[in-house]
Amino acid sequence: MTEHPKSLRTPLLYPFIHFLVRVFFTLMGGYRVEGRENIPAEGPVIIAPNHVSMVDPPLIAIAFPRTIKIMAKIELFKVPILGPLISHLAAFPVHRGQPDRAALRRAIEYLDEGWPVLIFPEGTRGDGAGLGALEKGVLLIANKTGAPIMPAYISGTFHMLPRGAKRMRRSRVKVRFGPPLDPKSYGKSEELGAAIMGSIAALKE
Repeated sequence: MTEHPKSLRTPLLYPFIHFLVRVFFTLMGGYRVEGRENIPAEGPVIIAPNHVSMVDPPLIAIAFPRTIKIMAKIELFKVPILGPLISHLAAFPVHRGQPDRAALRRAIEYLDEGWPVLIFPEGTRGDGAGLGALEKGVLLIANKTGAPIMPAYISGTFHMLPRGAKRMRRSRVKVRFGPPLDPKSYGKSEELGAAIMGSIAALKE
């Protein structure tokens, strides 16, 4: 699929926020990106990383060289200032712990338009020790759109801001992108799910 410049217009504040986030991670210890050669230059792709910290989404946003859409928990959209800001940056809400057809439709629409979409396969933040269980939503979206799935592994953010922490600590963080997976290459959803989680785990140092 070839990107259409009108349908893939970058939100107005995206470059400015992108710059501020890069400065933030630099001041907090620095960041490193590996595997950029695996990222498709155009067309839809589901970015599927592990999830251990609230700072994971902005880290992926600066690590990925294209404007992305982010599936984020609906509670964030109720926070003053943050909610309107992430809405402008084209994040879209999802109700966790229950089937959310509206969120699934929005993700499918973005992918059909050619956008990269960030979806955390675990659905929620983990404990930093290992991967959690796969949520089925990412499989439904992948099978519906046929979009390639790009596994990624994030490290260092759990130390910076683990779940439940009230303050951040300095930490060098890193994102490693793996080769995209073609959902059409897997006969069953269970096989695709195992491939996604296995590929994420294989990117861990």
